[in-house]
Amino acid sequence: MPGTVGGNSHLKNETSKSYTASAEFAPHFIRGLDVKASLVDVKVKNAITSLEPDDLMAACYDSSSYPNNAYCNAFQRSSDGQLANFQAGYFNIAQYETRALQSSMDYYTPLSRFGLSQNAGDVEVSGNYTHYLKSQQSYLGNTYLLSGTTSAPNDLFTLNANYIKGPFSGQWQTIWYGKSNYKVQVPATTYENNKRPSFAYFNLSLSYQITKNFSGSFVINNITGALPKYPGTYSVTRYYDMLIGRSFQMSIGAHF
Repeated sequence: MPGTVGGNSHLKNETSKSYTASAEFAPHFIRGLDVKASLVDVKVKNAITSLEPDDLMAACYDSSSYPNNAYCNAFQRSSDGQLANFQAGYFNIAQYETRALQSSMDYYTPLSRFGLSQNAGDVEVSGNYTHYLKSQQSYLGNTYLLSGTTSAPNDLFTLNANYIKGPFSGQWQTIWYGKSNYKVQVPATTYENNKRPSFAYFNLSLSYQITKNFSGSFVINNITGALPKYPGTYSVTRYYDMLIGRSFQMSIGAHF
């Protein structure tokens, strides 16, 4: 079947509205502590979306302006009713909405504050947590959830604990993903074990400034060798460190 796929010179600008409400807590009685929390709501209209031939036909026939719309003009049928030609590409057809709670915490203190010696070193603990209340895309009369899956969980948490003493520094990192589904918007019986439990893994990083010009570092990713259940169905992008198992990296750097 002949057809073309390409750009669209009639595209309009995407438009959006966003709202953010934030609060910050930095108590004077806990020096070095800073806690922030935000509610973010973003809506995008006229979002540019790529449509395939079957999408074009659905948009044409389901439109209240049928047959006088850009989607009906993007394909032609032969005398026997078969699809004869099409011009697929990009259209201002989608809408996005994301609403999320975001929070962060940072605490930095020298250990001498707790009665240790002045050269005991410093500690910094920082964390970020995100909870998606809504994340979805709508077009052609359908709404598709964009979060809640293993590749985009509704809950994400990262905690970094750092220790610094002179030329030495170390970091313990905790990464946690909340409960999710292999697929969303499907009946519970569609996929076996569709619900997936929450998951956490840990990384360790050590570095030392050997001289003014030389430094060394040692990293262990996924230090416990954690592996999610049913690993063959998980996103490689998000779960790369877990799927390859425990890994080690060592490097020496020279600076002149």
